[in-house]
Amino acid sequence: MSSNVNQILDALADLPAVPVLGGRRDEEMLRTVSRSIADLDPVESDLVTAEREVLDRSAAPQPGPVLAVKMARSLVSAKTFPSSLTLRIIFPMFREKNRLLQPESHPNGEDLLAGKIRQLDHIFARSPADWSLTAVDDGCPEGSGRFAVEQLSRSFPDRLDSGKVSVLFLDEAVRRGLPEAKGIDDASTSRKGGSILFGLRMALNDSGEDDVLLYTDADMSTHLGQVGLLIEPLVSGTADMMAGSRREWNSVQIKSKARDSRGRIFIHLWKRMLPQITGIIDSQASFKAFRARHAGPVLDAARETGFAVDLELLLLAHLNHLRVKKCGICWIDSEAESATADQDVHLDMLRAVAAFRRRHLPPDTPGASVMNLVERLDGKAWTEMLANPPPEIVTARLEELGAPEIL
Repeated sequence: MSSNVNQILDALADLPAVPVLGGRRDEEMLRTVSRSIADLDPVESDLVTAEREVLDRSAAPQPGPVLAVKMARSLVSAKTFPSSLTLRIIFPMFREKNRLLQPESHPNGEDLLAGKIRQLDHIFARSPADWSLTAVDDGCPEGSGRFAVEQLSRSFPDRLDSGKVSVLFLDEAVRRGLPEAKGIDDASTSRKGGSILFGLRMALNDSGEDDVLLYTDADMSTHLGQVGLLIEPLVSGTADMMAGSRREWNSVQIKSKARDSRGRIFIHLWKRMLPQITGIIDSQASFKAFRARHAGPVLDAARETGFAVDLELLLLAHLNHLRVKKCGICWIDSEAESATADQDVHLDMLRAVAAFRRRHLPPDTPGASVMNLVERLDGKAWTEMLANPPPEIVTARLEELGAPEIL
């Protein structure tokens, strides 16, 4: 190994294996270590080797050290971004008041607004490029959006006044009939997807062609210190859309087994319905980015207001001949306040996939028979399938899911 790789590994030695979401001490350690690694001016191969070494040496998942390497990669690439680029990030909020609090104030607090701002400030500190951050209240009955505005007014008034950080309200957009909220008659029917599409369309309105649009989740599961992994291929011209993935060789995720138990059947069935989407296994990671110049036709056609929004965007990217690439990310499950942790939304998502498949594809394209099967599935049949999953799906490698010969 090169001396740079050894120095990188030495710098990672004292990091927590699993950082506390929103924890200031752990965040400061990640910033310090990633900056020290970036200051070594490492080449890409050194960073890849260090990631692989950490993963190979660890019996248990080590998101902390791997995340620090990914943050260093972001820092190195951010220095090369053009000054004409603004990264425009949006994320939906629904019942997020507890996560908006600091960890010291609530057991499930993640200080998510301040945390995201600090993460972006860190990555762009030495970059000629800029960033903006927009939260979209998804018709939250608990007033998450207004609570966020109050927090920003107290802690980041200059960012709020300048528009660098902002809050949008889907229900107001629907009430006013804004074209960016097209396809939504009532904000209460949106389940993440409506606010993502509205936020992306509003961000596109403010974008130059060199800008990048990115969406993520409200929680701190996906550290924004990884944004450079998505932006660099878009800037270099090797991709038009980037998808963060928790299923790659250099991905690390901390995820509850309960939330993972239905994943294989879901992946297999959506891939059977949408064989046009190739190379993607983890469709649901809310960490995806477009070059603004390519986003218009995709957002114009998108209508999915539920949790299957990621898959509709991936399908529309394919239909618009966009080059979609993926990259491995670190992800730590923020389960306690999750809107989906205690419910099975997979059948609803599969039905949504069937619906937008009918909307966007001719009925005789491959996958139609599985679409018909999904449309006939009721709750009882789905529960029985989960209780007795087909062994071919259970034993298949993830890369094999979606193959017709499996099921």
